[in-house]
Order: sequence, then C-alpha cells, then structure tokens
Amino acid sequence: MKIDHEVQRVRDLLHRKIYLSGLTQREVSRRLGLGRDYVHQVLKGRVELKIEHLLRIGEALGVEPDQLYADLVADIRSQRQEDRKVIADGISWGEIRKFVGESIRMLEDRLPPSSDRPPESERDDQPE
Repeated sequence: MKIDHEVQRVRDLLHRKIYLSGLTQREVSRRLGLGRDYVHQVLKGRVELKIEHLLRIGEALGVEPDQLYADLVADIRSQRQEDRKVIADGISWGEIRKFVGESIRMLEDRLPPSSDRPPESERDDQPE
C-alpha cells in the first residue's frame, strides 16, 4: 500500500461527497469559516490532508465520521475487486508467458552469435 495513493483515495472520496451534496467547494469552505479556496487546496493536494480536514469537511457536509470511514472502506474494497477483475479479464498468465518468451527471443536474435561475443570475464557489463 502506497501512502500517497491512499491519501489520494481519501481526497477523491471527499470530492465525490461534495459533488453529491450539491454544494460547491467554495460553499463548503464558507461553511467551515475558512478561506474560499481552502477545500480546493485540500482536494488538489496543495494542503496536506490531515484527519482534521477530513472530519471538518465531513461535518460541513453533514456526514458523520463513521459514515466517512465506512464509505472509504467500501471504496477500497470496490477498487480491489475491480483490480482483480482487470487482471482476471484483461490478460491470462499464458499470454504473459508468451509475450515474455517472444521478447526474450527477439532480444536474443539481436545479439551477435555466442562465438562473436567476448568471454564473460572480458565483458564491460560485468560487475566488478
């Protein structure tokens, strides 16, 4: 799990919640008593997302903290299922093996015959 990815997931959830509320980001900022672009800055990542931001924005939208958490968990589960489906539906392991095998053969075809290659001890690409 990458932290930046998870933080962006929370920002996306907040963005959806604001959109579904019918309010603008400025209206939510105003409800919070903060600068007009506060919510915009949080959602764009220009202001570090803190738990306080999450809770205050949820409060301005009338969403309880436990509901925000439940929605986030549901979003994560949904995304994981979609990721599995893409892997399952998108490409089979047989196709992956075939692609890798073809790629290796293509690279081997570009190499000079082994008799023309310097011995391994004389190669430049060997670690010292």
